[in-house]
Amino acid sequence: MELFENGYTPDKVMLAYQENRSFTTEVFERWAFEVFFPGMQRRRERYNYDGEILLILDGFGPHSSDEFLNCCTENGVIPLPIPPHSGDQTQMLDLGIFGVQKTRMQRMRYDSE
Repeated sequence: MELFENGYTPDKVMLAYQENRSFTTEVFERWAFEVFFPGMQRRRERYNYDGEILLILDGFGPHSSDEFLNCCTENGVIPLPIPPHSGDQTQMLDLGIFGVQKTRMQRMRYDSE
């Protein structure tokens, strides 16, 4: 109830859960077909874009569901899975923003006087 009182209403978020607290293929597919693909289609229409879309995914099992991958193919979505345990080499924030920051910070010098 507190979520709804703070503006997290069904028109803005999708709430789903499992009795055993695990995230299943069914929950992922529900999100994909009720949120991702319709949202993607709205953005395609808004920006008049009909080209391919690159979707970067981690190696979570449900991301390779046949129904999801078939829908990706039908909609011009190219799923790009990030290999497991490669975050230090493939995570966009680590390579881009944080990588640049770390490099520049290593070059910084200051006077101790």
